[in-house]
Amino acid sequence: MKPTVALLVIGFLILAVGGCTSTANRVINSTVSTFWINSRTVPCTGAGPQTCLQVKRGPELDGGEWEYFYATIAGFDYEPGYLYKLSVRETPLIDAEVPADGSSIEYTLIRVLEKNHDPALLLNDIWVLERIAGEAVDLTAATDLRQPTIEFQLAEQRVMGNNGCNSFNGTLQKAEQGNLRFGPLAMTRKACMNSDVPDRVTAALNRVAGYAIESLRLTLVDESGEELLQYRKVD
Repeated sequence: MKPTVALLVIGFLILAVGGCTSTANRVINSTVSTFWINSRTVPCTGAGPQTCLQVKRGPELDGGEWEYFYATIAGFDYEPGYLYKLSVRETPLIDAEVPADGSSIEYTLIRVLEKNHDPALLLNDIWVLERIAGEAVDLTAATDLRQPTIEFQLAEQRVMGNNGCNSFNGTLQKAEQGNLRFGPLAMTRKACMNSDVPDRVTAALNRVAGYAIESLRLTLVDESGEELLQYRKVD
């Protein structure tokens, strides 16, 4: 074999071995994680305005807050309205492989472990108040009041409504697995007389920690599971 040809062959073999070694190192350095994917996406800003998945990591969907996920998971076809449990391979990329304004980790779906309808989506409606702490709401003597309502808009993570006198709106910090948390509620300041219903509704809303839905009735409960407010689905 001529020296020039021999050198070319040796160079090719070195590059091939180096490439295989690099690929092998990437596989060795990768990890497998369990991802939970929320049933709804959220607006977010990465390199620019975009829509993000919400994820949690770990074997169980317990505690913690949903995190915005700015990257993509190769091989994963997301369908809104479902909670997913995924097995995902995370592979660190070398600098030369990282796309501009992209993630330094490559995420690849290994397997969909679970896919279930999200029961929290049943909240997504308008509800009319029927009871406070187990007592029926009676506004017949309060001509300046209206029937208290609450409305959930899960896609925007918002809650709004009225306490019979004043309107309120705020953020949904958590709505999952029977747990419910509101952010600070902004409320108008109209003065209403002849009933304690508005004040009782407001006080109860500030204590909400969970919910249950049954037979078109929404029950909001406190930390101990005691009923605070019960609403009826409007339509």
